[in-house]
Amino acid sequence: MVWNFKSTRRIKLSTKLRYIWNQLEGEYSWATAPILIFVLGHVPLAVASEADRATVLFSTAPFLLQLLMSVAMIGLFVSAVLSVIILPAKPGRSSILKKLEVFLQWLLFPLTTVIFGSLPAIEAQTRLLIGRYLGFWSTTKVRTKLAEPRTDQSRMTP
Repeated sequence: MVWNFKSTRRIKLSTKLRYIWNQLEGEYSWATAPILIFVLGHVPLAVASEADRATVLFSTAPFLLQLLMSVAMIGLFVSAVLSVIILPAKPGRSSILKKLEVFLQWLLFPLTTVIFGSLPAIEAQTRLLIGRYLGFWSTTKVRTKLAEPRTDQSRMTP
């Protein structure tokens, strides 16, 4: 996109920057954000020097991270409650196991976000970066004979 924007003079610079921002934020940050949040909370503790460990910022960093994660969990909890409220009622009684299954789905949401969202997206973007494309081959379709037109018998009048 950036290479093509260099040669296109008809598009305003603000529009180009907005498109580039949408691309970066929409495709790349969503894939890496869960992993970065998980990893970056622990990296400073492992790599900091003794002088850095004596600072106020370093000593309060775990508490700030805990506060941020708690706020995020409140949002996740509100989303879970709203989704249960919005869902239509199931016919008949639902068992305790079904209710437990719904609860476990929301409890495992952070883990499944990384496993089924971030890792495949990062893998696909890495393949694109190094030029090892997955490829796409469509199946050739051959029409052997014309199909007879279907008529809906229930709509026909006698």
